[in-house]
Amino acid sequence: MADTNRYRTVLGFLLVYVVLAWPPFLYLNRAVLGDVVDMLVTVDPFAAVWVVTAVVIVGGLFRAAEGVQRYNQFLAAPKNAVAVLVAFSFLLAAMSWWAVPEAIFYVELDVTLNQALVLILLCQAPMLVLLSLLTVLGKAMSPK
Repeated sequence: MADTNRYRTVLGFLLVYVVLAWPPFLYLNRAVLGDVVDMLVTVDPFAAVWVVTAVVIVGGLFRAAEGVQRYNQFLAAPKNAVAVLVAFSFLLAAMSWWAVPEAIFYVELDVTLNQALVLILLCQAPMLVLLSLLTVLGKAMSPK
């Protein structure tokens, strides 16, 4: 029963993250999606690094299920400053996938794709730090 709850918690977390991140991104970039799909057809070693990184992150979320559950509790009921900070870090991480490129285009910066991805990853840092801290806290407080 605990394993089912763990998967449900992590999958719910990922589902909300993906819903906040990808539909606006796909809508805002619908004009270039065909070109992106054509570029993805060719095998790129750099793309393999991103895929492996994504698999490691998702695997890490399943290993840190207690932290994800705590994180979800903060997201469900932001009643104090810490919970609001947790919710803000989650929104920043999810929305950075489309907000950072839009900001770059709006300001008309000369930024490469790799630099934009680094900016997006920097926006993920607060969420990952808080998630890690909540996981450590959960492990420290568990009776096992």
